[in-house]
Amino acid sequence: MSKLNFSRASKRQTEQANKRLLDQYAGFMSEIKLRTFAIEDAANGVIPLHSHFVKEFCTLQIRMSCECVALACLVAHEELEETKSNTMQKAYAADQIIKRMESIHPRFFPQPVTGQRIAPGRHHFSDFEGEYLTQQEILTVYARCGGQLHKGSLKSLKTKTKASSNDLLEELSIAQKIVSLLGSHATLSRDEQSVILCNFGQTRDGAVHVSSARAR
Repeated sequence: MSKLNFSRASKRQTEQANKRLLDQYAGFMSEIKLRTFAIEDAANGVIPLHSHFVKEFCTLQIRMSCECVALACLVAHEELEETKSNTMQKAYAADQIIKRMESIHPRFFPQPVTGQRIAPGRHHFSDFEGEYLTQQEILTVYARCGGQLHKGSLKSLKTKTKASSNDLLEELSIAQKIVSLLGSHATLSRDEQSVILCNFGQTRDGAVHVSSARAR
């Protein structure tokens, strides 16, 4: 009987740990979803900002979204010993986390997918074929946003000859690529035996659906 109770307790602890992981992952995805809507709202004038600050606001949302992606990857792969180190647990810079994760688990990054229901409780997923924010592109975007969010030195300001553009086409394009990456995606474990599935849905709020599945 004691062995049976131990088995039940172990299963319950595993389920609780999995729920905590999925809730934390969903929290990051929800934040990213809201930030992409904030970019759209700012571009459309829904958020009352002076025109000079709209681009800066959108750039900040993109950079924060990149950090959320990186932190979500740490959460998704928390079972790996390498992610439990003090260095990784204290890391917040998206580029540092992503570069380290590349060496730990080459396929750690979210993969955008298209899902199709083939039977009750069964779905088939295929790779998304459109444009999305790739693993390499997110590093470039993150670095560029970091540079744009600093005023600059007196020397650089004195030598600056071209006024900053308030055009938001690039920011809107990146926001759409973020949604294409994460709106329906799968994050695969290193042993390829489990996967986290996430879908943003169609609502204009922070609601996301996150679940996990294991290979049979």
